[in-house]
Amino acid sequence: MSQPPGAITVLLGAAGDGDDDARNRLFTVLYEELHRLAHQKLRHEGPACDRQTTSLVHDLFIRIAGGQNLSFANRQEFFASAARAMEQILVEDARKRLAKKRGAGKQPFQLEFDPFGRDSDPEEILDVHDVLRRFEIVDGRRAAVVRYRFFAGMTGQETAEIMGISARSVDSDWQFARAWLHRELTKGRSRAS
Repeated sequence: MSQPPGAITVLLGAAGDGDDDARNRLFTVLYEELHRLAHQKLRHEGPACDRQTTSLVHDLFIRIAGGQNLSFANRQEFFASAARAMEQILVEDARKRLAKKRGAGKQPFQLEFDPFGRDSDPEEILDVHDVLRRFEIVDGRRAAVVRYRFFAGMTGQETAEIMGISARSVDSDWQFARAWLHRELTKGRSRAS
């Protein structure tokens, strides 16, 4: 992340208190951060995803900062909200792509839990979203790691900074979560067959 954590938290506090200048500066700072993350995520989506980086960032801002009140206590809370919003947007996009795909006949696919793989299948995005909601009940912290890494496209180091934990913990959580989610996704696939 290019901004020191304290700077964003100070701007969030001032913007939350109604300071329009702080809100404008915050928009500029966060726009750059979110644009970088969105670009990082979308470059791995492949040609099936017709979403552009700028479009994704604008939709994110509409969802998380579109209201008059930016009531985020700190940077971590803001990026948690941004990751959830990005997940919702990508899930909605996947549903739309899947609806189009169904009209042309359903194509079989192999389940590969590779969040940075090329050309993510909309069914896989929806399946991960559904399983992640269940996983969140079991282990909220590891579910947050998945949300940051898979849906927001953050690196392990970026995730560690946002969550306030070590990069080693993020790597460990990521490995565990991937194994758990893969198992659940595979079970879901075998039941559907």
